[in-house]
Amino acid sequence: MNKKQFLAVAAFAGILIAAATASTAIAQQPAIAETIAAPITTPFGIYSPYQPPTFRAELGRKEPAITGEFTNVQTPDQLQWDQDFTQAERALLRRTNVLVRPEAAGTFAQLYAQADGVPAFITTDAVLHGLRVAINEAELRIQRHYLLPSLRDLMSRFSAAMAGQLDRARNTPAYEATRRTLAWAQTASRLLDPNFSPDPRVASMVQEQAEQIEQGSGPAQSPIIPGVRVNPSNFLPAQQQLDAESARYFRAVAWLSTIGIEIGPEADLLQVRMVMIASRTLEVLQESGSAASFNDLSDLLAFFRGRADHDVTPQMVGGALRGFYGSYGFGSAGTGTDAEVRQFAEYFAEQAPTQLQGRAYQFHFLPGPQSVHGALVAQGKLGEFGTALVAGLAGEENSFAGMFLRRAPEHWTQDVSWVTLYTLQSYVDGGEFGEGFPRFMRTDAYRTRLRLSALGGWSDFQHTSTLLPASTAVAARQAITTAQKASTERGYVELQPRTWGRIASMARYLRSGLVEGRFGDLLGTQLANKLRDIENTSAAMMRIAALRLADQPLTAAQQELVATMPERIAAYETFTDASLQPQGMPIAAGISVGGKNLRVANGHPLAMYVIVPNDDDAEQPLVLARGAIYSYFETTASAEQWVDAITGHDDAAPQAPEWVGGLVAPGANFAQDAAAFRTVGGTLRSVAPSYEPTLAERRNTPATAQVELESNVVRRGDGELWFTVQAPRMNGATIAVAVVDANGRVIYRSSEIRIENGQRFDMVPLENITNGNYFLRVIDSDNRTIGSGRFMVVR
Repeated sequence: MNKKQFLAVAAFAGILIAAATASTAIAQQPAIAETIAAPITTPFGIYSPYQPPTFRAELGRKEPAITGEFTNVQTPDQLQWDQDFTQAERALLRRTNVLVRPEAAGTFAQLYAQADGVPAFITTDAVLHGLRVAINEAELRIQRHYLLPSLRDLMSRFSAAMAGQLDRARNTPAYEATRRTLAWAQTASRLLDPNFSPDPRVASMVQEQAEQIEQGSGPAQSPIIPGVRVNPSNFLPAQQQLDAESARYFRAVAWLSTIGIEIGPEADLLQVRMVMIASRTLEVLQESGSAASFNDLSDLLAFFRGRADHDVTPQMVGGALRGFYGSYGFGSAGTGTDAEVRQFAEYFAEQAPTQLQGRAYQFHFLPGPQSVHGALVAQGKLGEFGTALVAGLAGEENSFAGMFLRRAPEHWTQDVSWVTLYTLQSYVDGGEFGEGFPRFMRTDAYRTRLRLSALGGWSDFQHTSTLLPASTAVAARQAITTAQKASTERGYVELQPRTWGRIASMARYLRSGLVEGRFGDLLGTQLANKLRDIENTSAAMMRIAALRLADQPLTAAQQELVATMPERIAAYETFTDASLQPQGMPIAAGISVGGKNLRVANGHPLAMYVIVPNDDDAEQPLVLARGAIYSYFETTASAEQWVDAITGHDDAAPQAPEWVGGLVAPGANFAQDAAAFRTVGGTLRSVAPSYEPTLAERRNTPATAQVELESNVVRRGDGELWFTVQAPRMNGATIAVAVVDANGRVIYRSSEIRIENGQRFDMVPLENITNGNYFLRVIDSDNRTIGSGRFMVVR
């Protein structure tokens, strides 16, 4: 059924709901952020959550206490308690059943490879770090094979269109603005390619601006944009190991996304004209199909780098131009008198989305980056940041409350940083572990470990893997041998079903956007398989953790999957395309960029020993297992100073936060000799089977729906937003659709509509919806949100 047929045979009865009187459950937010229980469609992809199986914890109820000198704890023959553990370490293990300590290893895979017969304890940290490495490779691959060529082509087409306009603009008020807009666009082309030849009419401006960015020593007036100062330090790539092409790409994107051009009522008219001309030109190119990649380019950049919510975008200006000039006058936008241009600037301010009201109107061609970490660090203090961040994620009222509390589910999926925070939240907001949980999970030490891992995971996503030069360490690549693999055959899984589910959901979200979504396959077979394997194994670990907590046996296939995990972790930490990674030995440690007074950092992964119930031996009903977890530090060191500190080349070794005292024995040395590091490489032999919910899980999981929006950006003048609800399990059921603004207010709700043949094709009227960002939520008969999507309305 097409739109005309639909409108001819169906009436979509809508109910506008005043925000002040809305009482529907849709707008209700708990004190802490909601758990994402239904699929969310975003401009990037579809976040579809894995729901952990329900279970009753029983495993710990029959767990005995440790006797004597660990006489009832099963260990490999070669392990000697008095030689392999200090007195302080043994005391911690005896008291809490868990111990964390530094050991000589640069990666998670190396820690698992040198298990020396101790059964493996597969941690969420190890797999999450593997996902971090996969994301790093994905960014580099997408940049090389998609973003860079797309940006080069877009700016070439844009410059060609601008050059033609400049020919026609001679002797008009728009000539100088058109010339400077051409220079602005060709500066991006010149930054991408040092051999680019600018149009002779703007060549001197382009060359001066490019040299100012590439060679300048301090802020200086832009030769292209009047009144704008350009700081060369903002164009220095954060990753110093980037190759020359990547560094050029970084500078070009920074030029188009961080240098704002004003368009407000008080702005310089030359700048206003530049914005009008640039936006009109892009609109024309998109309509002709010549710049179809612009939205894809913008949305991919926004997902990986964040999107500043106060930026003026080309879509906003384009919509305002059409509203001001109409369809027939649109082609002349920006070429009229000064009075006309000033009138448009005032009109734009009136039409601007709510989140822009009262701000300086800064136009950015590409989305300006929004650093979630930068916003967090700005509110933190050295030595106190981590504690405050964990408290905020756990739902406490503190300096981070404004960012976390009552956050709508859709907000957690807007970019990779927020998805990461949502994943890490599961480490610290799960409440207390009761009597049925193993003893080590009921201790303060284990809760400290969860806090350490949440912060270490956040730090991990603020940097890429550090690369040590070959002269620093022996880069002897080794596979996991048969003897090493034997130690994993009785491996154990971290008993955190929620966290495993969040990691699986995050991997699925990335795969949805980068392999199966609107952008097409951006990863290639090997990297896509790695994401799929991380998703599938994490989902399997979610079920295994729930089964073990319920003291239920595992199948042979589940036991075999656990046994392969150290080998898989090695594969997760290995780039599938070695050409994307500069030369050197990658280690997991690293430090965040930016921030002179506070930086978060990872040292080397830490070994974690846990004593867990053992069903196989009545005389030794406990067993010692060993895994790998994140480390976390707060420092003011530079990247170079940090590497020196953690590899023993600095007199001052890293100091762990004071609050880890009950988890790590006193005097632990977190600096390691890099000569002991080995690169434990790996390749996936096969992809783990997809997760299939059991019949009981299906019965216990309410039906959900996926929302397919016709467009993520819609003009109010179009009159309606069309969408499709896909809900195969709800055929014949009635639903309603609501539009919710960014503050959680319901501004529109439909009457009841019916799912037919597993789907519903419908629309939302837009005439009473103002410009801004909104969520479209699908509501079932119990007022439960079963699916949602995000969209933006422009004039």
